[in-house]
Amino acid sequence: LSAYKEQHGKLPSKKSQDEEEKSLSVWLDTVRHEKNEEDDDEKKGSRTKRTIDDYPHRQQSLEVLGISFGRRRDETFEAMLQKLVEYKEEHGTLRFPSDEQCEKSKNLELQSLQKWVKSQVVNFRSRKMSPDAIRQLKEIGFSFEKWCLSKPKRTSKKKRIDEAGGDG
Repeated sequence: LSAYKEQHGKLPSKKSQDEEEKSLSVWLDTVRHEKNEEDDDEKKGSRTKRTIDDYPHRQQSLEVLGISFGRRRDETFEAMLQKLVEYKEEHGTLRFPSDEQCEKSKNLELQSLQKWVKSQVVNFRSRKMSPDAIRQLKEIGFSFEKWCLSKPKRTSKKKRIDEAGGDG
């Protein structure tokens, strides 16, 4: 892994076409996953297998390469939350341009942030969001209610006129 990073200047990606890179990425994900499982088991008081924690020198070597063993989802949430705060500071709002406008802007960071916000709303609606994440978003002024209100059904002009009892 060290030689790979030195040669390529980055950590391996599962999306790569190169089999060696994919293999290293899968191994790294496995190490992270086992570490996180072990942390969960320790909290429950039931440790079952050896992991990277049993080899502090190995964990330290990986950390030197820039590999984090924290939960990636939590790290991503914190990073994106910070970007959302910065967006609000810059624009004075948490409202986003339409999907079409975001795409036309070619601003990949804006598109990424908008996509993340929408995924948070989906997580909230499906009750997959932690109370802490909900609290953090609400603290910066995010309104789930705005996103969760059902949109009024569009009716044709003719139908609205008929319902109102008029002839146009």
